[in-house]
Amino acid sequence: MLLIKDIIDILETWAPPALAESYDNSRLIVGNKNSVVNHIVISLDLTQEVIAFAKHLNANLIICHHPIWFGSKQNLVSGTWVNDLLIDAIKSDIALYAFHTNFDNIRTGVTKSIAALMGLQRTQILLPKPKQLQVLYVNVPTTHRQVVQEALFAAGAGKIGDYDNCSFFFSGTGTFRPLSGSNPFLGEKDVIEIATEDKLEVVFPAARQVEIIRAMKQAHPYEEVAFQIITTENYHSDIGAGIIGYLPEPVSKEIFLGSLKAIFSAEGIRYADTHKTHIEKVAVCGGSGSFLISESLKQKADALVTADITYHKFFEPDKKMLLVDIGHYESEQFAVQQIHAYIQEKFSNFAASIFTHSTNPIRYFR
Repeated sequence: MLLIKDIIDILETWAPPALAESYDNSRLIVGNKNSVVNHIVISLDLTQEVIAFAKHLNANLIICHHPIWFGSKQNLVSGTWVNDLLIDAIKSDIALYAFHTNFDNIRTGVTKSIAALMGLQRTQILLPKPKQLQVLYVNVPTTHRQVVQEALFAAGAGKIGDYDNCSFFFSGTGTFRPLSGSNPFLGEKDVIEIATEDKLEVVFPAARQVEIIRAMKQAHPYEEVAFQIITTENYHSDIGAGIIGYLPEPVSKEIFLGSLKAIFSAEGIRYADTHKTHIEKVAVCGGSGSFLISESLKQKADALVTADITYHKFFEPDKKMLLVDIGHYESEQFAVQQIHAYIQEKFSNFAASIFTHSTNPIRYFR
């Protein structure tokens, strides 16, 4: 028996809600997380057609990349397209879950599919988010250091770039006196105890602090654990906006733009030209990524591929970089396949369906 909360838990382990932007609404928007899941529908957006598809499949959970509901609401009265969709979902007992900017802000998220389809190599996060790494220091009896260490690794600590099980420890002497009401692992009440301890140090993603502390306390033998957590200025190599990488070989601007049109089935591509004749180093960002123009220029990208670029933003590169708008829907359409594949990997015997029709509201008159 699978509950809605089980689906949410695995998605939020992949992309923790703490990574979402402040304006966002990535969460369970409608529904009871303790309800049993019958079937899941995954879509980029929520539309009346998506709800009808869910009803047809007897699905009671819709996962969308884009939230239907931003900001605060004073009421839920019929008459607007958002309210009507929410009311329909509630009446049909269909839960709505949005998996948005937290999914944007991980290396394996939305932009990964764009970079992969373009064949980018040697990729890395374009603009890492600051203050996303913390360090845990914990004192533990030497006899139990490995047990605590392994529990922390299992909870997600100790990963630095392409390395895991990373830690540092050194031995020392600790003192404490168990007081009345204590139940000490070592020593006697009202007697000062001198113990050989290791100070264990591990780095972990700030978004996983709750899970890290829980794992540490469950594995630690002491009744009261002496530990300290600090936030570092170091960047997390897997958390942030956009991806930058290299094409297998330089290509002309015309070939580059043509390949984008074909890969993303774009009816039209808007771009600001560049003095460069060939493109090799490419920055990409799914959705609205014009805020990455300056960073892309700083890293000497030949092109930035994103969406939702406004008129004046097209002037910003000053022809030093090709600036390409492939469309919001076009840039994020493959997110649904990523979410579907992840759910099927975690729950291989459970049915989840992709809404395969376009939810793109934009049309082009030619």
